[in-house]
Amino acid sequence: MLSVTDFKYKTNCYNNYNAHKRYQHVQNVNIPWESLGKVKIKILLLLTLALAGLLSAQLVFAANLSTDGQTLTSVEREIGNQETKNLDLRWKIAEVSSLTNLSQKAQKLGFVTPEKIITP
Repeated sequence: MLSVTDFKYKTNCYNNYNAHKRYQHVQNVNIPWESLGKVKIKILLLLTLALAGLLSAQLVFAANLSTDGQTLTSVEREIGNQETKNLDLRWKIAEVSSLTNLSQKAQKLGFVTPEKIITP
């Protein structure tokens, strides 16, 4: 009967043989396992920097929106003032161009009402 150690040795040899046979086409593949950690750190650092950039951009846009709100308020206030002035001017125009006012000015200038109105 075979001892357990012989069996383990033969199994390991057999596995190594099969592994070699399976990967015969791959020659001298050296995976730098140390660089994988460096790549993960670089990716993590890159993602952190991207997140910080997005956060700062969001803060800049939020600040611009707040100042735009103040500008909008001042523009709306100015529009209200101009609308009030516009209403005052319309009132004055309506007052000056009323028929009673125009007839009084015509009489002062010497215009008289016609006695006979000719209709076509």
